[in-house]
Amino acid sequence: MNQHGLGQSVSVGSSAVSAEYIWRDIRFAVRSLLKAPGFTVVAILVIAVGIGANTAVFSVINTVLLKPLTYPDPQSLVHLMNTGDQGSFPGANVPKFNIWRQQTGIFQQVAAYDSGGAGLNLTGNDHPEQVQGVHVSADYFSILGAPVIAGRTFTAAEDSPHGGNFV
Repeated sequence: MNQHGLGQSVSVGSSAVSAEYIWRDIRFAVRSLLKAPGFTVVAILVIAVGIGANTAVFSVINTVLLKPLTYPDPQSLVHLMNTGDQGSFPGANVPKFNIWRQQTGIFQQVAAYDSGGAGLNLTGNDHPEQVQGVHVSADYFSILGAPVIAGRTFTAAEDSPHGGNFV
């Protein structure tokens, strides 16, 4: 056993000596990677894929779980579902929605949407274009705090079965 070598490794305590050892290890690692370029490329690719996958997963978790909803007062929003013998399913029919809307002691406001994939023809350009739309009730935009960019929101008169179709 080399007593002199053992004494050196035990007596290392100053930051200047530690930095020297770290710098020596880094130079050795770089020389080793330069001697094996195939391994170096594979190692860099694996690290890049790992960082990319980690970033993607964190972005999804941040958006879905951590970031607060961008609606005003999001803790008071409720999504109602019907429950029956066949299980739970989202949504309600118009009479049930109107009952929920009339129960002002329970809800401050009630809005409905139907995302059943309404295909709409958008015209006004050189060529018409089919876009996907969502049917919503009059209070939908005010509940979610969505500002109107152009035009106006729907009125209560338009929010009836015979109110017509408005875009």
